[in-house]
Amino acid sequence: MDDENNSMDDSQEEEIGAEELWRRHVQSNSGALQNLAGVSPEAGGKLYIIHVHFEFGGNWTRRRHGRYQFLLPNMHRKYKSAWHGREIVLSHMGGGDAKSFQSIPAVCARLKAVDPNGHVDWEPQPDNRAFRRMFVCPSASGRSFPYMRPQVGLDACHSKNQRYPSFIMLATCLDGNNNISIIAYAIVDRENEENWVWFLIHLRGAVAGIDSPKIQYVSDRCKGIINAVRNIFPGASHVHCTIHLQRNVKQRFGTEMEKFFKVLYRCKTEERYKHVLEAIREKNPECGQYLSNISPALYVMYAVHRPRFGHTTSNIVEIANSAILPIRSYGPLRMCIELYLYMMEQKAKQHRLSLTLNEERLTPYAARYMATQEEDAGRMRVRIAYLNEALVQSSTGDFVVTLLPECKSTCLVFKDMCLPCSHIIAFEREMRLSSERHVGVMWTSAAFRIAHLETFHPVDTSNLPISAS
Repeated sequence: MDDENNSMDDSQEEEIGAEELWRRHVQSNSGALQNLAGVSPEAGGKLYIIHVHFEFGGNWTRRRHGRYQFLLPNMHRKYKSAWHGREIVLSHMGGGDAKSFQSIPAVCARLKAVDPNGHVDWEPQPDNRAFRRMFVCPSASGRSFPYMRPQVGLDACHSKNQRYPSFIMLATCLDGNNNISIIAYAIVDRENEENWVWFLIHLRGAVAGIDSPKIQYVSDRCKGIINAVRNIFPGASHVHCTIHLQRNVKQRFGTEMEKFFKVLYRCKTEERYKHVLEAIREKNPECGQYLSNISPALYVMYAVHRPRFGHTTSNIVEIANSAILPIRSYGPLRMCIELYLYMMEQKAKQHRLSLTLNEERLTPYAARYMATQEEDAGRMRVRIAYLNEALVQSSTGDFVVTLLPECKSTCLVFKDMCLPCSHIIAFEREMRLSSERHVGVMWTSAAFRIAHLETFHPVDTSNLPISAS
């Protein structure tokens, strides 16, 4: 194509469609287009594919040695030409990256408009020339937290965006039906202690009761998270993910020590913990010293004082990271919007479920759990010592159950789950008592209905440039 067509002015760009504009640009820079419905690319050709969706500009798939080429239905183009054409298309659609960043304040304003009680904030870089970080906590998420399990997962995942790298910080929790809910999210320029402190300060301001000593935080051993939680929530329980610790042990000291560690973090008594730790010291003194430097209150079952609800890992936030994987490919603006819409859809799904739980006392998950425990209790032998104490014998061992003044079992399952274990059920069945009186409030259908009573309001993003980068 000649130079005249190669230098189309803005008026021409506005008069033609985005797809046609892009095709003409590639043609003008790379030669005549082949028939788009024609034959396949040349055999043996190395194609580096970029899938383009014209409504947002494109999702990127990198192949081979980090280089890019563009694939039309039957042709490929160099990365530079494809990228240049893509930028023109985005500009034509109002979705260029520069304009996208300029629209972040407008998006925050719209989020505040549809949800006045929500917590939305953003900050530019100190020179006011670039995006730095933003925080979003819808009011429906903040108000539901008191009816969730008192456990918060914290983690950050990096975006898949090569041109504008960023990190998504998440705070998540679980409801009484074992569904993961995102409480709040932030998009930041990097994961460090400063941004974690900023995130937790906003989280504390957005969610009532999240700074209570009864709340347990779980995360990996990132120093930024550890220091931030210690500074912002000084009275909170903060435990570490056992999977991350297990991987560290395997990487540093080998598979044999990893097997010892699996036994160590499941110890139900201090005596057992000391015995296993001493065995580790004898096998590998360096591994023993490494584990001795980590307080058992951070990961060992007997020493963790707050309920963990069966989660010794940070899966309650890692699973959320995986669920938003497609969203992590976008630039900050669209990432913010898509995260909000993802939370909105999840909340609506749980709201619909809550409307069906009218007569049930327990959530479906808690009911299934109790049914399994009651079935196991039928195979146990109860040796009553007194009206409030008994030895319950099962295939997994003998456990002491005490009903008064505080219900507990040496199996530690009730302490961990806030749901009666099979040993407590067996003893109370023998005493002709109901075990449901020990069920934690968060497991009830009433709490589940209240937690998901309030839903999100959709935000109008029309006339906003949205970057696909």
